[in-house]
Amino acid sequence: MLFRINNAQIHFQPVQKTGKPYAIIIRNAIINGSTVVSGTEFAVFDDTLCVGASVYQDSFPVVLTAWEGNVAYGLKGFKKGDSIIFKIYTQGISGEWKEFDPDVLYEIGDGRFGTGAYTVVSLEFKEKQTHLDNRYHPEDFKVKVYPNPFNSRVNFDLKNLPGNRYVLTIYSLNSQEVFRLQGMKENYGHYIYSWHGQNNEGKILASGIYLFILRSGNYFQSGKIVFQK
Repeated sequence: MLFRINNAQIHFQPVQKTGKPYAIIIRNAIINGSTVVSGTEFAVFDDTLCVGASVYQDSFPVVLTAWEGNVAYGLKGFKKGDSIIFKIYTQGISGEWKEFDPDVLYEIGDGRFGTGAYTVVSLEFKEKQTHLDNRYHPEDFKVKVYPNPFNSRVNFDLKNLPGNRYVLTIYSLNSQEVFRLQGMKENYGHYIYSWHGQNNEGKILASGIYLFILRSGNYFQSGKIVFQK
C-alpha cells in the first residue's frame, strides 16, 4: 500500500514558474463512479511537457496554474493555442496509485491553452474491469451495501463472486488501509458480511467517509461508506 502526504506534489514534475500564468479550474473529478481521494494529483501537458500541476485536498474546485513559455528568459511552458492534455494520478480500483487519462467536459474554454481568461472543466475516468472466468460477465458480480450511512453496522451483500476467494479492503480518505478481510466462498449465491467500523486491531474507527474495494477473481467493485457514530 502506498501512503501519501496529502498536500505534496510527488508524481508530476511541472515546469518552473515563468511569470505568465493561465488558470485552469477543475470543478469536479470522478473515477470509477466516485470522487477522487485526497492526495490525487492533477496535471496539464502541452504534448509531453508538464506545464502545471496541483493536488486535491478534499474540496473542489481545484485551481491549477499552467505556465506559458517565456522566451525572453528561456523558460519552458505551453504555447498559446496548443491543446490541453489532462492527466490524473490517483488510486484505482485495485488500490494502487496510477496515472490516468480522463475524459474532459469543458464548461468554459475550448480545450486550448490561453483561450479566454481561464478554463473550467470536470474530469471523469472509469477503469475497465476484466475477468478470467468466461462463465461470468461484469454485471453478474454485485455488491450491495446497506445501511449507508451506518452507525454501528454496515452489511456487504456479495452476489455471484467470480473467484473462489475474495478480499474486502477498507481505506480512509487519505488512502490508508484500515481494515482487510480475506475469505473463501462456498457457493455462487449470496454472502453477507457485516462490518462494525473496526480496524485491523479491532478498535472502532472515527466517524467519517471510508472507501471500500471488493476483489474476487479478476473483478473489482468499489464505493464509499459513511460511518456516523
